[in-house]
Parts: sequence; C-alpha cells; structure tokens
Amino acid sequence: MRTNAADRERYAVRKRELAHLLTTDRPAYVDGKSALVEELIATAGGSQPVDGPRRTGS
Repeated sequence: MRTNAADRERYAVRKRELAHLLTTDRPAYVDGKSALVEELIATAGGSQPVDGPRRTGS
C-alpha cells in the first residue's frame, strides 16, 4: 500500500466503514477488513489468499 495510492484509499475507506465496530465488535472489524487485506497482499505479489477460515480475533 505504500506505493499504491488507490489501494491506500480503498483500505482507508473500508476502515472508516467499519470504524463503528472497533469498540463494540472487534472480531467483526477484523473480519470486515480481511478479504480486502488478502486481496491487496495478493495483488502486490505477496502471499496468496487462503481458502480456509478467516481470523476471528481470538
């Protein structure tokens, strides 16, 4: 994301959309970002998205 302004903006928008969950439902906040984060990592040439269970915050 450091070199891609569009990806940074997509991530910022997602975080703003989910901000209301941060203090009341942290696992939902984390889950809400997971798919986008995995996509950004994959398109940046990092790890491929996993098909297994998503992180639950525990």
